[in-house]
Amino acid sequence: MKISLVGFGKSNKALLSALKGKHEFFVSEKRPFSEEEINLLKSANAEFEENHSERLLDSDIIIVSPGVSPFSEVGQMIISFSKPREVDVGFFFDQMPDAARKGIIGVTGTNGKSTLTNMICHVLKKLGNTCFCGGNNENPIFTNSRKVDFIVLELSSFQLFWARKIPIDIGVFLNFAPDHLDWHKTLQHYFESKSKIATFSKVLVCPQDIKDKLKTGTVFNPEDVKEKLLPERLKMRQNIYNTAALLKVFEILGVPEGEIYAALEDFRPLRHRMELVKIVGGVKFIDDSKATNTHSVLSALENFDRVTLILSGIIKEKDLKDFIKRVQEKTDYVILLGEEVKEKLTLWNERVLFAKSMQEAVKIAYEKTETKTVLLSPGGASFDMYKNYAERGQDFVRAVEMLENG
Repeated sequence: MKISLVGFGKSNKALLSALKGKHEFFVSEKRPFSEEEINLLKSANAEFEENHSERLLDSDIIIVSPGVSPFSEVGQMIISFSKPREVDVGFFFDQMPDAARKGIIGVTGTNGKSTLTNMICHVLKKLGNTCFCGGNNENPIFTNSRKVDFIVLELSSFQLFWARKIPIDIGVFLNFAPDHLDWHKTLQHYFESKSKIATFSKVLVCPQDIKDKLKTGTVFNPEDVKEKLLPERLKMRQNIYNTAALLKVFEILGVPEGEIYAALEDFRPLRHRMELVKIVGGVKFIDDSKATNTHSVLSALENFDRVTLILSGIIKEKDLKDFIKRVQEKTDYVILLGEEVKEKLTLWNERVLFAKSMQEAVKIAYEKTETKTVLLSPGGASFDMYKNYAERGQDFVRAVEMLENG
């Protein structure tokens, strides 16, 4: 088979590494290749090009990197020529249809999908199953080379848009809010891409509002969670919500509820997601750097009566009127970190302050806070000042530690 790989990011590199020697490959990328990438391409006897051309259409199937927008020039080319196309996740199950002995679980949603994916895998392993957790995270699907009991996939809207077939036994559509409109262009396009998980799944788990829109699904309800049975670290609003979806998944799998709560006793949430960093001078510092959209910030604020909030980064949403109103209601002070967020939000009153560095933001927040809780929940992408949200969260932790050490 002749395969064109469009985009040479993490997922398509894993695919090429796993299947080299089994197929003929052509790799098309808009940027220059690194020396390491050229060595990988040569080891696979793959032809390649820098800058996309119609050569990529001369293949049996096109595997599209999730980062390629359908509205880009190459995305439009792929769509207009109606060539068979897939994303790495769908192609994996064409190549390895028996990779999961017991089931395939897929998770999508605007927020929380990484945490829920890891929670599901954690519980499955505690129950004695082998499990691969991958997809839209640090583990591309083609890094899995062995049969396991369950494959649990985190699925982005980008992957779902390009996918043509993913054999999901239980799909979870966790939530939906405006995001990634630079890629999708419209909210409708974003929702339709996410909604493809319903067509791929034998059973769909979702909240009531998603079921109302899709006219299908098995509903989970956060009110069904027995909060007293959860460890303290999982009692934030977001994790109660995730636990509700988790319980419904395992109800479908026929696992007693008590076994699930017992398995969660030693589950540790992912870093930079409502993570208590330290208590300094009676002030709690909470790292929610993964909150890269305003919906996530509002969800974080629901855990508190009031906080001192640090906002930062490239905010993608355009209409921020309701967001600002809710932030005003839930905060004593707001610190805007960086020029990007300052330009987007403006300083709307004397309780909105500006910082040029994370260390300065933490110092101001500590000095000003009245509620004794400082929350980093940025609401924007990190690329104005940091490589990614994790680097931003680590900088916050360092700044808190420096404050603690005087």
